[in-house]
Amino acid sequence: VLRGSNVQRWSAAFEAPPNRSTPQNMPLDPSGNPPAPGLYHLKIAVPGMPPQTENSYLLIVSRVHLTLKVSQRQAVVWAVDLASQAPLEGLPLTFLNPNAEKLGACVTAADGLCSVELPGRDNPYEDVYAVSGNPGEALFAFVSRSMSVGLNAWELGIPTEVEADRDLVYLYSDRPIYRPGQTVHFKVVLQHKENARYTPLDQGEVEVKVLPPYDYTQPEQKPLVTLRLPISALGTADGSFDLPADAQPGYYTLQTTSPEASLPVQVAEYRKPAFDLQVSFEKPEYQAGEALAVNVRAQYYFGAPVNDLQVSWQLYARPDWVFLPEGLQSGAMDESWLYPPDFFAPGLGQFVTQGQGQTGADGTLQILIPAETYAQLNLTNRRQLVVELTAQDESNQFISARAEATLHPSSFYIGVRPEAWGVQAGEEIGFSIQTLDWANQPAGAHTLRAVFSRVEWEAEGESAFGYPSYRKVLTEVGSSDLRTDALGRARVAFTPPEVGTYQLEVSGEGALTQVLVWVSGPGMAPWPTLPNQRLRLEADAVEYRPGQTARIRIPNPFGAGALALVSVERSRVMRTYVVEVREALYEFRLPLESIDAPNIYVSVILMGRGPDGRPDFRAGYLDVTVNPDELRLKLEASFTPPQAGPGDTVRLNLRAADSEGRPVQGEFSLALVDKAVLALSDPNSLPIFEAFYGHQPLGVQTSLNLAVFAGRLQPVAAPGRGGGGGGEMTVSPGVRTRFEDTALWVPALETNEDGLASVEIRLPDNLTTWVADLRGLNASMQIGEARQELLVTRDLLVRPVAPRFLVVGDHVQL
Repeated sequence: VLRGSNVQRWSAAFEAPPNRSTPQNMPLDPSGNPPAPGLYHLKIAVPGMPPQTENSYLLIVSRVHLTLKVSQRQAVVWAVDLASQAPLEGLPLTFLNPNAEKLGACVTAADGLCSVELPGRDNPYEDVYAVSGNPGEALFAFVSRSMSVGLNAWELGIPTEVEADRDLVYLYSDRPIYRPGQTVHFKVVLQHKENARYTPLDQGEVEVKVLPPYDYTQPEQKPLVTLRLPISALGTADGSFDLPADAQPGYYTLQTTSPEASLPVQVAEYRKPAFDLQVSFEKPEYQAGEALAVNVRAQYYFGAPVNDLQVSWQLYARPDWVFLPEGLQSGAMDESWLYPPDFFAPGLGQFVTQGQGQTGADGTLQILIPAETYAQLNLTNRRQLVVELTAQDESNQFISARAEATLHPSSFYIGVRPEAWGVQAGEEIGFSIQTLDWANQPAGAHTLRAVFSRVEWEAEGESAFGYPSYRKVLTEVGSSDLRTDALGRARVAFTPPEVGTYQLEVSGEGALTQVLVWVSGPGMAPWPTLPNQRLRLEADAVEYRPGQTARIRIPNPFGAGALALVSVERSRVMRTYVVEVREALYEFRLPLESIDAPNIYVSVILMGRGPDGRPDFRAGYLDVTVNPDELRLKLEASFTPPQAGPGDTVRLNLRAADSEGRPVQGEFSLALVDKAVLALSDPNSLPIFEAFYGHQPLGVQTSLNLAVFAGRLQPVAAPGRGGGGGGEMTVSPGVRTRFEDTALWVPALETNEDGLASVEIRLPDNLTTWVADLRGLNASMQIGEARQELLVTRDLLVRPVAPRFLVVGDHVQL
């Protein structure tokens, strides 16, 4: 044991049978008294065995519990006295790296919290230590970033990124696929990211290299082109390069070096698809028991219908959830968290049925799917229907399309809100009931049945991946028939006889809702013990707006006297709250701010005592979505005239405004690309708004002393797109010779103070549908994007259909 400069040593011998794991107890003090605070070194060795078989451990004894939250540039500590379960005020803390170099220091406030800004580190993954006092002192404490066994956010399904704040490069091209000899246009947006907010990079220029497809026979990849591009005040740059006429097919890479980013572009001797295949459900929403109607439209890119086209289709269904206002819950309880995750679930959902059809003379087809076809679906909750179509063009190339619709189990939903989330055994608990239609409007009078049951969870073992699963067991306590009034309102109440978890199920006319409540008293509620002291948090809505308040429910298995650290996090800890939790289910109200968009993570560390009186904890995360519309620009684009002929001149008009409709000045790129080319390949870059303000990862790692507590059980986990066909084969007065896949590229189209801009375009000779892709930003780093189509056609077209290839001796008939 190390106490200051004093070192004491002692040993003990154990008899252990061979080939078995045997628990042994060894006092940390040779006299058998409670060990003093300090550092202890434990070495386990077997006589006669080589030194490499020895095991060594560093043990920490302290009455102070430290929770450490580390991000890229910040460290936060929460100190709690384990004896009193109270925050420790005035505790001095020092932060160190593995080389014992000081990173910062702070003193805890009345809530036990303190934080420091960390200096830049070469290795963002290196350990960080927080230390209070010296070994042997009463308030000695030590915590390491690595004390996170079972607490890592990624283990709970939370996306994480250690370097969440970094220089971000958004790189995109006018289209994802090219032929040899064509010109590639591209643009670069360079910004410094700080907690999901951005400022332009000020580095003068950016280097962009164009690398050929990977060749394993070459010792290094030599770039085809190296460009040095100036960076604008908004942090943008743009460039172009010509592909060699003999460029080999494959994926080429545009690469920036400082900061690093890459963009793949495909080079292929492609043939554009002949037609566009569109599919949609006749209605966006259906009620269970209705026949489904699916509308199909096949149209050549120059506007003519595709008749007598054979199509095949498949129907899938996947789970969906309803979110009602005012804290009302609806639908069957989500029990998926009780079972092992399904890593192999199909992305489209559960297969339902399939069939075939043929388009008519106008290129359309209606598919009718009777209700009996999907009767096997369990419609206790809303489902999302997905229909996927596939067809072949004249050259036997496949073209696909997909559409979605919502399937409701009933004409209304039953919203239930407990008047209290937790009560004492023997006390009455009431429930407010509100029936709502699909638009969340009162649904009027309906006859319903309510059943109140006690809930227990029985463990059913583990999956092949080591995840535990549970089975819900219900014991009915009481039931009641009720009818809502003309405004869809009703109330029901029950009295739980004993401590436990209870479920209220309200059903009627195909609608069903299940709600859980906690009943406390002199006993422990039988809530399932999740692995690694996991805490399951719930919010009252799926999405919020800045200015709203999120109501977050925190289950408390410890009873009165629990203490919670609630922190709002993203790339750093943004806000912290320390609250006492006395209820079996505590509702925490979190005011949401503009900085919280597009999402934040609510972390809860709950401290309490287990049934044996020892200190215990629970930890949980909740991903909270905050609407980011304040960061989005609204772009409106239009063509004058709205339809044109090959070689005509048209004008594209652009209007840019913020979320409130006020005009903005900004810089936007314009790419006018043949829609048939875009059907050949998926996009090679994210939409610009998603790239900057899409779902953000968590950049904070949480660790705490109790995660490595000697009494904590730490189990080891068990081990198309279409193509081909068609082209510009029609004839018209005069010979059309100018065919392009990109009609126009404007890297920086600037709107004026009225938010307006326009550009005149002389169209190529293609008979097709052109797609104008606009994306850009303003000085406030608000982001916008838009698409607008332009049909280019003739009143009369003759289109021969030729084979894609011939063999010597073939006879050709058109």
